[in-house]
Amino acid sequence: MSFFNFGIASLMTMLPFLILKYKGIADKDQLLSFLLSFFWMIISFIFSLILINSLKYDLNWFVVVPTIVIESIYNYFILRGALNIKKFPKSFFVIVLFFLSVLFQLIPVYLFHIDLNNISTTNAMYLTLFGDGCGLIILILLYWKELKADFKKLVKDFNPIMDKAIRYWFVGLMIMIVSNLLINWFIPQAVATNENSVQAMIDQTPLLTFICAAILAPVIEELTFRKAFRDVFKTKWLFILTSGLVFGGLHVVPTLTSFWDLFLIIPYSALGCSFAYMLEDTNNVYTSIIMHFIHNAILTSASIFVGMVIFL
Repeated sequence: MSFFNFGIASLMTMLPFLILKYKGIADKDQLLSFLLSFFWMIISFIFSLILINSLKYDLNWFVVVPTIVIESIYNYFILRGALNIKKFPKSFFVIVLFFLSVLFQLIPVYLFHIDLNNISTTNAMYLTLFGDGCGLIILILLYWKELKADFKKLVKDFNPIMDKAIRYWFVGLMIMIVSNLLINWFIPQAVATNENSVQAMIDQTPLLTFICAAILAPVIEELTFRKAFRDVFKTKWLFILTSGLVFGGLHVVPTLTSFWDLFLIIPYSALGCSFAYMLEDTNNVYTSIIMHFIHNAILTSASIFVGMVIFL
C-alpha cells in the first residue's frame, strides 16, 4: 500500500497549489510563499491521515512524511514561478498515462477471456508487452513533432551530442555503483525488492523481459520522466533533481518494506539525474533514450547470461 500512501499525500500536498498557479494566482514575496507552503504542509498532512484512515488503508509513515515535506518544498517553487503551468496539462497527462498504461492489458484479457488468477509468467509478460506498446504509441503521437525535430538534430550533430551523453552516463553510473556498494556495506537492511522481482522475470522469460526493459522502457521512461518534466520546470537544477528523484523513488517506493529501503533511491536517482542532465545540456531527448537503452541492454544481458541482480 506504499504507492497508495504516496498518491494520496501527493494529491493533498501539491494539487491545490497547481490549481492556484494555473488560475494565475501566485505570490512573488519570498516570505509569504514560504509561510503558505509551510502552512499547507501541516494541513495536507492532516488531510492525508484522515483520507487514508477513512479508506481503511494502512498508513505508511515512511512514505507519507517524506512525500509531504518534499512536495511542500516544490509548492514554494510553484508560488515563485519556477513551473511552466501552460505545459503542465500535457505533461500531467503523460505521467498519468505512465501509471494507467497497465489498464491496456485488460483489452486482450477481455478479448481472449484470460484468467488472471491462473496466468503463466510468459503470458503475463505478453500482457505487459502489449500494455507498454499501447502506451508507447500514444507517447509517440503526443511528441511526434518534437521527436522528428530532435532526430534531425541528432543526425546532424551525432558525435558531439553522444560524446556528452556517454560522459554524463558514465558519471551517473559510477555514482550509482559506489552508492549501491556503500548502501550494501553500511545499510544491509535495505532490500532491492524491485530488482529481485525483475531478476525472477528474467530467469523465466529472458527475451520478453529484454524487450520490455531494454527497448520499450527507455523510450517510455525518458519521454515521461525527462521530456514531460523538462517541459514544465523552468529551472535547470530543479528539473534535474526532480526528474532524478522521482525516477529513483518510483523504483523503490512501490515495493518499500522498511525505512532503510529509502536509501536505495540514491543509486537510482544518480542515473536519473545523469539522464536529465544530458537532456538539459544537449537539448535532445534521443541522448537520454539511447543511453538509457544502452544501460538497460548491458545490464539485462549481464543478468541473463551471468545471473547478477541488476539496477535498471
